[in-house]
Amino acid sequence: MILASHQPDFFPYMGYFYKIFQSDIFVFSDNVQYSKTGRHNYNEILTYNGPRRLTLPIHYHVANLNEIQIAADEKWVEKTQKMLWLEYKKAEHFHEVFPAIEGLISKAPTSKSLADFNLRCILFMAERFGLDSRTFILSSDLELKERKDARIIEMCGCLGADVYVSGDGAKDYHIEAEYLKNGIRLRYSDYQPVIYPQAGKPTTLNMSVIDYVMNCGFNLPRGWKRW
Repeated sequence: MILASHQPDFFPYMGYFYKIFQSDIFVFSDNVQYSKTGRHNYNEILTYNGPRRLTLPIHYHVANLNEIQIAADEKWVEKTQKMLWLEYKKAEHFHEVFPAIEGLISKAPTSKSLADFNLRCILFMAERFGLDSRTFILSSDLELKERKDARIIEMCGCLGADVYVSGDGAKDYHIEAEYLKNGIRLRYSDYQPVIYPQAGKPTTLNMSVIDYVMNCGFNLPRGWKRW
């Protein structure tokens, strides 16, 4: 049983969906603290002038992701929808994808929290990518008591997982012996950035999933393989 987890980020890049693709159970860490350096309320799209940050306004304070309130209003929705229309109207899958993205963006002002909005968007994308056979769980439903590695080990124990998939950048702080001691194999994602035509723009890696689906539709990259 393979488990992966991550905070619910704002229209994340395709590496996020690769972790979902490789897992049987995916846990959204929604009750962890908001970080200004995490991509919880921003990501990048590719414009004709290069990458541009797309930011979801929030009412910032020190709180968990499922407690942060969204500050976006109808003016932000209209401005964002117009910008995406202008930047992607020549993309191959624009007519298929834009109405869906437009609909998701329109839900921002009425979402209960930042985590709630991000979850809605990620689960929509996962379903359209054909990843809805995975089991999705909120960490806030697990009543976890530990922190760091111990929290992940506790999570795996609660859900019966014997393999945990981690991002490659976490190698420096995971204590692998602790996982083995608890009967869990620790694996690191072998994700490679997806290269695809980007509507006549210079190739730029690891843009938001919005950029990928506008150009490639709701099709997973060829060559992705399960563990």
